[in-house]
Amino acid sequence: MSLVGVKMKELLSHILTKKDLTIYLADYCIEVLEKVGKRFVVVYETKCITNIQQYPEELLQHNQEEADTLLLLQAKNVTDLDPFTDLYIASPDTDVLLLLIYYYP
Repeated sequence: MSLVGVKMKELLSHILTKKDLTIYLADYCIEVLEKVGKRFVVVYETKCITNIQQYPEELLQHNQEEADTLLLLQAKNVTDLDPFTDLYIASPDTDVLLLLIYYYP
C-alpha cells in the first residue's frame, strides 16, 4: 500500500487507520508512563488498562460507545480512589471540557 498522494485528513479519518492509530498511541502511552513510574488508566475500544492495584474490576471492561461520558466515569473513579491525586485529561473535544466543568466545579 502506498501513501503517496494520500491527504493527511483522509488518512486519519479512515476507520481502520483511526483504530490502528488509537491502539498504537495507547500502547505508547502505557510504555512511557510505566518507564517514568506514573499511575495511569488508558482506555480504548472496550479495554481499560491500568497499573492502579485497587481499580474496580467492573471498570476494566466496558461496552460504552460514547467516549465523553466514559472518560468522566474513569476520571471520577480515579479521584474517588485518591482525592488528592493529580489528574490530567487530554481531549480535543469541547464536550469533554463542558462535562468536566459541570461535574467537577
